[in-house]
Amino acid sequence: MRGTDSGAVKKVSDDEMRCLPTLLNLAPPKSGTTEIYQQIQTMPEVISAAPAEPSSLCRGRSAFWCSKEPSFWHAPRSAASLQEYTLMYQPLTEKLQGGSGSSTIAVDWSPLNYEANPYLLGRFVGPAARFVAFLRNPVQRAESDYNWSIYTVGLSCTASKKKIQSPGSSSGSSQAMHKLFASSVKDFTTCAATSSPLRCWRRGAPARELNCRTFRESSAYVLRGLYSVYLSSFLEVFPGQLLVARAESLTWPRLAALLGATLAPRPTTATLAPFRGKHQVHLLPETQQLLKSFYAPYVLELQHMFNDSTLSWW
Repeated sequence: MRGTDSGAVKKVSDDEMRCLPTLLNLAPPKSGTTEIYQQIQTMPEVISAAPAEPSSLCRGRSAFWCSKEPSFWHAPRSAASLQEYTLMYQPLTEKLQGGSGSSTIAVDWSPLNYEANPYLLGRFVGPAARFVAFLRNPVQRAESDYNWSIYTVGLSCTASKKKIQSPGSSSGSSQAMHKLFASSVKDFTTCAATSSPLRCWRRGAPARELNCRTFRESSAYVLRGLYSVYLSSFLEVFPGQLLVARAESLTWPRLAALLGATLAPRPTTATLAPFRGKHQVHLLPETQQLLKSFYAPYVLELQHMFNDSTLSWW
């Protein structure tokens, strides 16, 4: 394996070359990743992953979601092989073999890459690969994440839509959200009193999983907003390869400049569309204050990590 200006290249055999993405997202779900991905797709340099059906990377998913979120690096890992994953970047391979891919940006925009093991990633991606985290207000992100999961995940996990309860029910209400968020904050704070936050983060991986059994009680909604904690391990493995910015501050020209890409013919603005589901619920004032107090030292730590005082939301 060797690094190139366009990212990592893996030699599968003497006459076969496979490419890995050159730009990987590290922002968690509900950070505006879909909106931002739709913007960068229009940049001439950007190549999206090409769905390689049939594959466990793409099964049951549309071409858009599969190319945006190949679902390979995060834990628990996909059953797909590395070769299957690299097949999704065949367009980049062809460009490089044709001598025209040196400025190409191939992306893996999965919002679950933040759960990847950076040491494992470091074995495969080249030194020219970059990681970006366009981060959203963690309080708003937690609310949006909860709403999306309670409705969308819940809908997919039930046999009938009638089983989805109303916002006033115990499965999707402001009171239920407060109880869950308070419990998540308490558990992490208790752990961090005797261990490092990063160690607590790693220990808490099972509690962050979202599936039909756990989506009503997962700590993921709160803990995904601990940006400085999980990014610290990526910064250790990939110094100089991380780009972090507030998602709310991304204008179209700034997004292109940050990625080193060319503006598309129709300038626009990257926007964050809140989840608007039928059963949307909102944070209580006491929940907002709880989360702000919990996140405050980690937001300050994030500013120090990247020497950027603009990484703040209140």
